[in-house]
Formats: sequence, structure tokens, C-alpha cells
Amino acid sequence: MSMRYITPLLLATVVLADYYIDNANTSVLYSMPPTVAGQGWQTFSVGNPQLALSITNSTGNYTIVLDPSHCYDQDYALGVCTTDQNCFVQIPFVGSGITMYVFNAGASGMTAGFSIDGGTAIPNSIDAPPGPTFQVSNVSLYDIQGLPTGNHTMKMTLLDWNGGGTSMKFDYARVNETFVALPVSTSTSASQTSSQTPTPTSTNNSATTKKVNVGGIVGATLGGLALLIGLAIGVSCLRKRKATHKDDFNPDPTFQVNPFTSEVGNPIPPPAPYAHHGQFSSQYQERTDPVTRSAILRDALAGANYSTPLLSQSSQSISSGPRSVAFQPLRRQPSYDADVDAHVRSSAANTSPDPRYNLTAEQVEIIDRLRADNVPQETVMRVFEGFISPKLSAGETSDRRSTRRSFVSAMPPPSYQTRDG
Repeated sequence: MSMRYITPLLLATVVLADYYIDNANTSVLYSMPPTVAGQGWQTFSVGNPQLALSITNSTGNYTIVLDPSHCYDQDYALGVCTTDQNCFVQIPFVGSGITMYVFNAGASGMTAGFSIDGGTAIPNSIDAPPGPTFQVSNVSLYDIQGLPTGNHTMKMTLLDWNGGGTSMKFDYARVNETFVALPVSTSTSASQTSSQTPTPTSTNNSATTKKVNVGGIVGATLGGLALLIGLAIGVSCLRKRKATHKDDFNPDPTFQVNPFTSEVGNPIPPPAPYAHHGQFSSQYQERTDPVTRSAILRDALAGANYSTPLLSQSSQSISSGPRSVAFQPLRRQPSYDADVDAHVRSSAANTSPDPRYNLTAEQVEIIDRLRADNVPQETVMRVFEGFISPKLSAGETSDRRSTRRSFVSAMPPPSYQTRDG
């Protein structure tokens, strides 16, 4: 925070600030609300009937009309009371001091007791104004300064003057908003003054002396300056600290975690896509032709492969419920020639199956699930073909392939049927 921002704040702290409360302000509380024709308190203002007073002294008799145009906001509140009538005016304010101004007019003076925040009332009096006008405006009847800055309430109670009642003409109050840093006791530190009767002039005005609390101003200045300097230093340190943290934070890229990079710095290859059954079958098309594979599949599915204990155990553990049934060998068309049919029957009756067709437990379980879910037989055959094709390619010699191709070439295409067919 630069000094160009601190300077206006300091000026705002030490500059005297006053505001005024007129007698007609709604915040002012009277013992009896003043009216034009009421009792206790009455209001007189420009444009309304004015108050006329008769004055008799050693020089003669006088009749004067009080002129409210010299008052603040051109009006005043009149209260004529004795002490036992308990007539009062109560004014709430926010600040550190207040001054009461009255319109001093007529042949008698005024006496009133003043208290702050419910404290002990302090009486103050002023004498009657001199002739020939017998009226003076802006007269200070009570002044108190140096209160702790905050909410306060001032109460003015009318008292007897010179053995008779007081004719109080309340004009306005001026509130001092100068900040008082340290709270002080109103009974020991508050300065209370009673204004003397000002020298009358032909202009019906008298200047009032303004009392400035030097200690309050000095305390407010020092306190505000210390507070603002502390705030400026704190903001500056905070900004430097944030900038330092941003500059220092430069982590070594070696220790940064990248979940998509292997330990040696090479990207991890993506998983291989699943092969379509057409692609899977095409890998072994060059090794075994379709006619030979069809014959081998018929022999394997119709043979003893599915009567082994492994198949029985897998079928019992996987298939559950009334719909689980044992594997049934695929049916063959009766159009096969005698040699091929005999060969297939002999393969089916063989209790020691050719090790080329033995399936693993996982492969048997897959085929069992496909059949239990009523998958078309042609699809099951293709899966089985994929299982046994590597074994046929690895263990079958070229002579045996030729032999099998020779006796299968004359057979008609296989007729795949579902389990329910």
C-alpha cells in the first residue's frame, strides 16, 4: 500500500466532523411533544404566529416579538416549566461531544440540568439578554467534549431560575464526531463548560468559542497512523511471500508421475484389440483346409473328448438348474459313405482319444457355457475349431493330412444342428 492511499485516510481520521440536530428532528424526545398551541412545549417558526413578550424595567415598558428567522432552521421549541414539573429534552447522538444552543430572549434567564448517559445532572444557567432587542440567537447553554466515540444520550431538564420558572427556547444541538482513541471517564476527563452571556449586538448574533480537544486529536492521529502502517507492511509482506513461493516452486520433472509412461521412458503400448472370430479363423486357414477341419471337428465333438471326467466335472459345476444338460455329440447326416461312417464310429467309440483333440478345462468350460445358453451350433463349432487348430497344425504330418483330405473330400458338407434339433 503506497503513501498516496495512506495520506487520505490519515486526513479522514483527524479532520473534525460535526453534524447538527434541530429541535424539530424526529430523534429528539420531549417530555410532552411540542405543538403550536400545546402546553409544556410549543414550536414557533417563520410563517406562523410569533411569540410577543412584554418587558418592564427602569427605562419603561417594552413589547417585543421574537424573530425565529435568526435561529437554526428558522424555528425553536418553547418550554415554560418549573423544577417540579420535570420538563425535559432528550437527544441521542453518535460522537465524542455535544453542544446545546438556545434562543436567549425575553426579560428572564434560563437554568437547566444536563446529564450524559444517565449520569449525574450538572446545572447550567445564563442571564437574560440586554436591551433594546432582548433577544440573542446561537447561545451555548451546555458543552461537553472528550467522550469515548460511540452512542450517547444527552438529557436536559428545566430548573427554576431566580425563584421562578424557566422559559427555555431550545434551538439545536451540534455533535462533534472527532474520534477519541482511548476511552476516558466522563466524570474525570470530560470537559464541561458553561457559556457566559455574550455581548449583545445589533445583529442579534454572538460568536461562540469552539473548544478543540488537542489530546483526542493527537491520540487519534497516532493510533490511525500506527494502524495504517501496520496494514501496509502486512500487505507488502504477504505479496512478496506469494511471489517467492511461485518462483521457487519448480519441481524436478524426474519426480513427476505420469501414469501413461513406463519406467524406461517409453509409452506403454495399448492393449491389443480383440480378434474377430473371422480373423481368428483366418490365422489357421493356410494350415488346414475347410473340408479337413470340418471332418476333424465332427470326429472330435462326436468322440470321447466330452465323456472325459474333466468335461463331466465342468458341466456339473457350471450348469445349474433344470436347463443344464450334458453335451450331446453332433449328429451326422446318413449320406456318408461306409468308410467314412465307420471311421467316425470308431473314433467315437475310442476310449483313449487322440491327444490332439484334448481340450483344457477353460476351453471345455467355454463350450459348455455356449451350449447351455443355446448358442447356435455353427458358432460353437467355430469356437471349437479355433481351440484345436493350433494342435492340428503342430502335430499333424503332411502324410496324415493328405490321408485325411482323401477320405473327407468325398463327404458332403456338415449339417450343424442345435442341441434341441
